[in-house]
Amino acid sequence: GTSLLATGVWATGTLVAGALAGGTPFELHDRKAPANPLINPYRTADGEWFMLVASPPHWPGLTRAVGHPELLEDPRFADLEGFVRNAGALSELLDTEFRSRPFAYWQDTLGRERITYSLIQTPEEAAQDPQLRENDVVVPLEGVEGLTETISSPVNLRGVPKVPAKRAPDLGEHNDEILGELGFGPVEIAELRTQGAIPATIDAEGSSP
Repeated sequence: GTSLLATGVWATGTLVAGALAGGTPFELHDRKAPANPLINPYRTADGEWFMLVASPPHWPGLTRAVGHPELLEDPRFADLEGFVRNAGALSELLDTEFRSRPFAYWQDTLGRERITYSLIQTPEEAAQDPQLRENDVVVPLEGVEGLTETISSPVNLRGVPKVPAKRAPDLGEHNDEILGELGFGPVEIAELRTQGAIPATIDAEGSSP
């Protein structure tokens, strides 16, 4: 078993462990004054957001991609310390350029320069992303009214096929089987049901008689 508290702390375990070691978390990200303008979200002309994830070796390609190769000679951006020190100015310049063209253009241009980026999607957009189906992240689901797909477990074992996704059991659906495994006989189970200790029998359609 677990609890919401234990699960929440586990999910944020890196931050909590850091705090136990005397560390302090990062402040909220300010995209207009980022710690590193090469790792920052930017918006395109058609309203899409993407996360740029570049490093100094990508800098020459990025200057070509945004149409400012002269930045290579700019002493403000000669090293990592310069990127950090002049983060506001560079993020403003990149903001202007990325907002000038649609996402499809930047897909082509950044891809050609082999610069890492990722489209930032809403949950609704992610649900329709064909990559999720092609990579078996979203998989077919049978037996649930009004729902034909679900999210698969991210764990894959080489040579071991995954069990197809299936619906969760209804409340009390397997009471008889479980109580039988625990040693209760049919008469005892019927008595528990009569007493209201367990719900009425669940029929094949998932509802009680």
